[in-house]
Amino acid sequence: MRRSLLTKVLFADARVVAAFEGGCVLAAERGGKFYLIQDESTLANFLSEEDLVDFAHELVKVFEFDSAGEREAFSQARGWVTEVRRRGRME
Repeated sequence: MRRSLLTKVLFADARVVAAFEGGCVLAAERGGKFYLIQDESTLANFLSEEDLVDFAHELVKVFEFDSAGEREAFSQARGWVTEVRRRGRME
């Protein structure tokens, strides 16, 4: 797993695999790579303008994986596996 500099906008095919208060996790594939996108941007509404400048880049994180299995293991480690499996969205 590596943190990617790609943005959520590049993943039009992303699908929600887990949801939680303040955000969601999306899964996507692109160019033979597998991605999880942790989107907590709804929290931006609660941040001051100063904090938003400091933390905006942390509200949406894109993680890149070489395989679907690696992506699922990362998801499990984060506790997202229940939603992922229940929805049947991860390969």
